Amino acid sequence: MKSAFYILLILGWTSAVSATEASRIWRMEPSGRMWGHAYFPHSDEYFTDLGVEILAQVQSPHRLSFYLFLQFHTGSRYVSAPKSQHIDPNYQYYQQGLGLSYNAAVPLHIFLHRDCNHMIDIADNRAEYWTTLVFGIGTLSPYNRSVFIHPQGTQKLIFRYFLGGGPVLKGTPVVIFDFNNPVTSESFGKALFIWPRWKHASLDLLLDSGLQTTWTETKWHGHIATELGFTLHAGKGGWRFYTGYRWRDTRWLRPIDQCSYCGLSFVF
Repeated sequence: MKSAFYILLILGWTSAVSATEASRIWRMEPSGRMWGHAYFPHSDEYFTDLGVEILAQVQSPHRLSFYLFLQFHTGSRYVSAPKSQHIDPNYQYYQQGLGLSYNAAVPLHIFLHRDCNHMIDIADNRAEYWTTLVFGIGTLSPYNRSVFIHPQGTQKLIFRYFLGGGPVLKGTPVVIFDFNNPVTSESFGKALFIWPRWKHASLDLLLDSGLQTTWTETKWHGHIATELGFTLHAGKGGWRFYTGYRWRDTRWLRPIDQCSYCGLSFVF
């Protein structure tokens, strides 16, 4: 009896130590997305959008997560001339994000978000870029697109949101933070509804909005769009078919206003 008691005691202690050690583990959670979509109606300013993005997120055992986000995508315009290929790449966009989140009952986020934009085949091609210090709250990660992939076994409607904003870093001695633009602040708002109706598929509705202020004008610039998606799950990733409409887009740089779009993305 004593030997059995000691064996149970040792097993219990080992389990407790294993659980404690597991709670101290820092987890790397990489994810990303590749996508392509087309705008309708297209114009001599925009036609297609192709891109890829990667998120490296490190989850600490203390409710903190740190992340680095990198995105590249290129936009093309429509060329109506006969005997042309009709698709002419004319813009390149880069986005970077660096920050942290605190996973409380209402998650808190603070991060640097940098937009960098280039025109293609233009002699005087001066890039426009700016960096925003964003403070936000919400259950929707600012960058994690794998949120569209959910575990099986639930059919309940899932709701996630993000609200945030902050100033653009003007007048810093580091040139890569801000150059050739009038943007002074930005704010963002997103709401995501997911219905994992089937074992290997789900429906989602994304509401996306934002505002910008500039030092050249007193009025606000902004955008609002809705997007409907259907995701086929494949392991930890999936294929997402989506269509959306940009109801209003008056952002300072290259707005795409009042048009629909549809496309396909691979989330991993």
